[in-house]
Amino acid sequence: MGVVVNRDGEHTSILNSLKQIGLYTDCYGRAHWSEPSLIFEGNEAKLAHFLVDVAGLLAHDKDASTREIELWVEHMRPVWQTPDMPSGLLRFADVMFREGLTTTSPNEYARFLFGECEVSDYEDQKPLER
Repeated sequence: MGVVVNRDGEHTSILNSLKQIGLYTDCYGRAHWSEPSLIFEGNEAKLAHFLVDVAGLLAHDKDASTREIELWVEHMRPVWQTPDMPSGLLRFADVMFREGLTTTSPNEYARFLFGECEVSDYEDQKPLER
């Protein structure tokens, strides 16, 4: 995953640009508004296939264990489709790392999600109610 989170990598710049124009309404240059619904209009399926292909290249050739799925459900179910999803993912990554189920550190996940930061930057957040 280290190569994926290289902030100076060309792929990082391309994915950030894609995310910016595809997910956020924003004003560029001289009042040119970007509307995500119009950016990929008619090409959503092509974009989805492209992103899945890229993910396939970056993903490991390993099936998830029962324990990994249990941890995913435990940490992601309570925050699914809420603003707390990134925090849930970081908690999941932390437990995976501590249990030796991955060599990807929680800080690598944090850099991927938020840019240059460390998991400790988010540790003082209020725990989620369960």
